[in-house]
Amino acid sequence: MELCRSNEVFLKLGDPAFQEFWDRLYEACPWKTAFQNRLFVETWYQHYQTEFEPVLLYSTDPGTPALLPLARNGKAVVVAGAHQAEYQAWLAREGEPGFLPEALRLLRERFEFETLSFKYLPPGFPTRILPKEIADVQLIRRPLMRVNPVDKLAASLKKKGNKSRLNGIRQGGELVLEHITDARRLGEVLDEVILMYDFRQGAVNNSVPFEEDPQKKAFHLALAMVPGLMHCTILRCGNQLFAALLGLCSGNTVHSGVFAHSPLSGKYSPGKLHLLLLGMKLHEEGFTFLDLTPGGYEWKDRFATEHDAVHRATIYVSRAARKRAALKQVAIDTAKRIAAVLNMPTEAAGKRWRRFSGLRVRGALARIRSWFSMNAEVRIYRAEAAKVKREGSPCEASKNQLRDLLQAPPTKSGKTRAEFLSQALRRLESGDHHVYSHVEKGEIVRSGWLLERREKEFLIEVQQDLILAPHSALLFDFSGTTNDSQQRDYNSVLARMAEDATRIPGTEWLYACVRGDDSEWRKAIENAGFSYQGSLSLTVRMGRSKKWTSVLAD
Repeated sequence: MELCRSNEVFLKLGDPAFQEFWDRLYEACPWKTAFQNRLFVETWYQHYQTEFEPVLLYSTDPGTPALLPLARNGKAVVVAGAHQAEYQAWLAREGEPGFLPEALRLLRERFEFETLSFKYLPPGFPTRILPKEIADVQLIRRPLMRVNPVDKLAASLKKKGNKSRLNGIRQGGELVLEHITDARRLGEVLDEVILMYDFRQGAVNNSVPFEEDPQKKAFHLALAMVPGLMHCTILRCGNQLFAALLGLCSGNTVHSGVFAHSPLSGKYSPGKLHLLLLGMKLHEEGFTFLDLTPGGYEWKDRFATEHDAVHRATIYVSRAARKRAALKQVAIDTAKRIAAVLNMPTEAAGKRWRRFSGLRVRGALARIRSWFSMNAEVRIYRAEAAKVKREGSPCEASKNQLRDLLQAPPTKSGKTRAEFLSQALRRLESGDHHVYSHVEKGEIVRSGWLLERREKEFLIEVQQDLILAPHSALLFDFSGTTNDSQQRDYNSVLARMAEDATRIPGTEWLYACVRGDDSEWRKAIENAGFSYQGSLSLTVRMGRSKKWTSVLAD
């Protein structure tokens, strides 16, 4: 067995004889996936070599050939592809138990590390060959959507609800599921796909993958240049993009990768429509499965037609290292049992932990302070739609721009970016909310929301319902940046919001809700001709709350 690293790896990859060795071994390996494909690994090495040092372990012994592509990041040794390789394993013609111990011995001679983790071993990998004394192996259910036969997918598309969604999303145009087969075309739409993907990931997981990884876009474009490796589809009507899925192909299976869908069309469930139409497309192309991939997202089980099993494996360099890791696992298992007792799904438990951790601690401290003492007032204003004044230019603010929402949230909102995005995602997907934002130097300096039609709205700041007159639109959740006194800019944003609100068919009244301590937005609202109707208030002292209102009922 041999080990090479850094530039030696690239020299090997450029050697035609070694390329042939890898490719033949890949074809002979019973558990191969696209993530062990030589061109996938080579592309990843090329794009991430500044962060990960390439490492190759291989044996060209005619009887037991094997190959394990790795990378080194600091002291950590990972399988090539790292988190972007869904299924990780070495290539071999059959399960040979002697490969891994010898590989670990060579690695320990060169590097200091304690574990080697395989995110998910591919289906069919012989876990019996893993050394039990230093291996932790966990069985994981993998959700699959069978696309052959296609009867269930066709029946689902014919359901009344899905037919209504299809008619609604196309709005008289032609809805197209486009299979992208070249990198040039992918490059034309990838920025918009990234925007939808990062926005949703930021809202759900407090992570914006493409923003955080400068190489991720170029990596995907490079993969698209490898014939037959990627499977990319977009759902569009004309030039309007609703959803996209970028996956990798392994035999009769497409592995889901980047799955993005627009919150602005959320009421039509574009993600659901994309998956159903994609299933039909994959059937036509001869595939059997869409692999929704393991991982705790509840939507995957909703779309899965069946499940199989894969394994997560962690290999320790010694028994002592395994014991240290076992102590940490006890704490994790305890947390999961508590979540189960509270009837909290794993996904929800993880989400709540993420929201509490990091910057979320600041919010927890704020809640503690508000338990001791808190005063809140929301001032209610109203104006006839036809009589709202247009103060300033209405062109300063953008409307429903995901790119703007991904900037730093207004400081006065008191929200972390994850909280701000999570709230924006919920509201935009409802279909009747619109957000207006004014961005300067990478920060949202002013923002507000328009709710198209509502006769009652719960105001979380004061924990009370606001009752609106019939045929009303609501302007609310205004926020800004500390020490910002550009009153004309507030007037301009409000002018844009009010103008759009008055264009909603049948709107007779506009309401505006603003915190009592927000003088800039109050002035903008009053300058536009809104009349003060009263306030909703809340006080808290040592956990005891008192609510009252001075708003007169219509």
